[in-house]
Amino acid sequence: MSRGRLVIGIVGVFSLVVGGAVAWRVVAQRRQAASLAGSPAEGVDLGSTAAVLKAARTYIGGQELGKAEAVLRRALETRPDDALMREMLGDVLLQGEDEAGAMAQYADLADRTDATAEVLFKAGSLAAGMGDHDRAVGYLTRSLEKDAGLIDASVQLANAELELGRIDDAKATLARAAVLDDGLGVVWGMLAEIAVRENRLEIATQHIEKARRIEPDNLAWRVLEARVKRRQGEPETAVMLLDGIRGDDRFEPPVLEEMASALGMLGRGEDALSIYRVAVRERPDDAEIRYQAAVWAEREGARAEALEFARVAAMMGDERAKAVVKRLEED
Repeated sequence: MSRGRLVIGIVGVFSLVVGGAVAWRVVAQRRQAASLAGSPAEGVDLGSTAAVLKAARTYIGGQELGKAEAVLRRALETRPDDALMREMLGDVLLQGEDEAGAMAQYADLADRTDATAEVLFKAGSLAAGMGDHDRAVGYLTRSLEKDAGLIDASVQLANAELELGRIDDAKATLARAAVLDDGLGVVWGMLAEIAVRENRLEIATQHIEKARRIEPDNLAWRVLEARVKRRQGEPETAVMLLDGIRGDDRFEPPVLEEMASALGMLGRGEDALSIYRVAVRERPDDAEIRYQAAVWAEREGARAEALEFARVAAMMGDERAKAVVKRLEED
């Protein structure tokens, strides 16, 4: 059975926010590529795919993505149908965080009748990461038609189907993946998440326990297990599960949210608010944490504190926080 290289994270409780530093690096790479594109790539035989790919890999290894892009684009000017060079160009653009540019390259290949399973997987994964789930389903389905053993494509397809509300399709896709390889924690974690949505908590418990046996250090599965326990009326167990988390992971918004919910069920709302106060100090630039802190402060009657949390989160661009500010200021 084959396994594709993941392009975009499959499923997550946590998200990565790309900051200005990355955006600036992309701009710099675009400028570098533009400055090189008008002149021949010195010493590179642009008529040889092998030579172009070798040069591009060398540039990539040296973190010179602009040069890698330039030599690939120059070679593609005369040989636009070269699939290997176009795929590598997509990889280079994706590594430089230019998702739209990478998508254009992958889609060019994926829309061909002779597209490989790997290219279709990359196109589908990236489409899913960009929120185009219908397109993702199309590409990933075709990828699996060409290589049914591409497990990561199955997981990505299930994730896209979930986003489209196609729950039964997602369950069937994950079941097929589990038959091919039952040692993937993400398969059982996603099945557990689906079971939670369907309020089938006993089934969810079985799936999440298996996911945690396979990946005991996966924070997402620990949070999900805590949620299942809380939904089963065991908030004490949920608190114990989350209380064992150490380091910066303690301040991940999903960890905080689940811990606060469990404490709230135990009538310990003030403790939940205290946790958020610490989290805001530890992560002052996290708008999500400030928004959650505002919600709990308002719940505990600390309206002035709630308004302050919400105002800062709103200034950071959190739309939900703006609604909280408006409500508190009007009351």
